[in-house]
Amino acid sequence: MFTIFELPQAPVMVAGLFCGLKKPESLEEYLHPMVNELNCLMQRGININGFQVAIKLRAIVADTPARAFIKVKNIPTGDKLHLVDLGVHKRFVIGCRDGTIRKIRWTKQQCDEISTAIEKIKLPTEIHRKIRPIKQAHFWKASESASFLHYAGFVVLKSYLTDREYKHYLLLFGAVTLFSSSIYRGKWEYAGTLINKYVEEFGSIYGERYITSNVHNLQHLQEEVEQFGPLHSFSSYCFENKLQHLKKLLRCGWKQLQQAVNRLMEYEEYKQVKPSISTYPSLSKRGSIVSLYLREGFLLQNNAKNCWYMTKENTIYQFQTAIKDGNLRIHGRKLIGLRLAFDEPYDSSILN
Repeated sequence: MFTIFELPQAPVMVAGLFCGLKKPESLEEYLHPMVNELNCLMQRGININGFQVAIKLRAIVADTPARAFIKVKNIPTGDKLHLVDLGVHKRFVIGCRDGTIRKIRWTKQQCDEISTAIEKIKLPTEIHRKIRPIKQAHFWKASESASFLHYAGFVVLKSYLTDREYKHYLLLFGAVTLFSSSIYRGKWEYAGTLINKYVEEFGSIYGERYITSNVHNLQHLQEEVEQFGPLHSFSSYCFENKLQHLKKLLRCGWKQLQQAVNRLMEYEEYKQVKPSISTYPSLSKRGSIVSLYLREGFLLQNNAKNCWYMTKENTIYQFQTAIKDGNLRIHGRKLIGLRLAFDEPYDSSILN
């Protein structure tokens, strides 16, 4: 599967399928056709509607077993889905719950309190998967772990970790947050110091035996973000989603390859193009709910999930309504009495 870096709106596309009773044992058999075709494309380019387009391989995104199997350059180790969300962070949450990483595990009452706090969180519409209770953390999808890290953990866990553990957790939270957007590009070097400190202190807080390869690989994040861009730009999230779609195409276990190819061809022929908003900002109203689409992936509504926004002056408002009469006027209620969420091991305002 592949994506086109210059066309982020383009879907993940299937370049080829390998079918067998088990994973391929021969690297030559598995990758030779792809390597030949890719070399040809990079040498000659491709003609699309009379335009000659150059082809360049940017990166190969793969999890740890796949990286060990193919052993080539330009494979970032900082795949956020496997390294952070399903790796270091999810393992930490489960370890705290079960007492496998901390000396004292969370009690049933503490787990219930954390779960209640999670239940009260109103995640914005752009986040489609709700975070399940902490007792089900071992079933969390990568997106649930990511949502907990980005939006819940730094608030919810403060009362359930020691001061040293909490400050250590904030190092991971801050570094991953800064590495997740090109808006913070000027702070990526500082994020690198945070993640290095997280790795350096991990053994003294939780024990050397808990320093896994994933913890070590966190130290490569800054280098790879500098080379490839923010974490999401070389994440396997989009490929995992496509893979789930491919699996659902199969109706039975007979002639699986033929089924997948036929379904993909049918999809390409009959797929329906979803209507999209062609111009932004777009304003609509249904009942008492006012919806303002400022840009793709940015929705404001006068409800609990999508009402909060921050201005360039770092002022936070609660969205009330908007008027579009040639100009766009947004009306909101200013949040007063602001204070830092935390000031150690760094000032939380650095994430604004």
